[in-house]
Amino acid sequence: MRLSKPVFRYIETELYNYEYTKRKLEESKRDIIAATPIPSARSKASVADPTAAKASRLLSNRTICRMEETLASIDRALQLVGDEHRTLFELYYRQGLRWRKVCDTMPTSRSTFFRLRDQLVAMTAIQMGHES
Repeated sequence: MRLSKPVFRYIETELYNYEYTKRKLEESKRDIIAATPIPSARSKASVADPTAAKASRLLSNRTICRMEETLASIDRALQLVGDEHRTLFELYYRQGLRWRKVCDTMPTSRSTFFRLRDQLVAMTAIQMGHES
């Protein structure tokens, strides 16, 4: 599968930001849960059932939904690829090591590193719905 350069870069950005996205998702959920509903003369239902109102906001918040979809796509891709791909993900995207250091640590060749990286990005793209 051949990805366009912008799609490839977008997927890589999501892989690099995996931990940040997880933290941001948890913060966003905590903020909604901790928020006190503001009583409104029009909306007596939200005052009567603040838990339902919070659940509704959690389920309908676009940012939260998008972060959950992104993380789930990456997790599915990681389940479908081999151990070498997961090691590369850990070292390169999560720990931020340079490709040469990853090659030394794994150990693997430069061409194998870039093949594994391309395969991981392609599998993640498929899981995210970018099939071309």
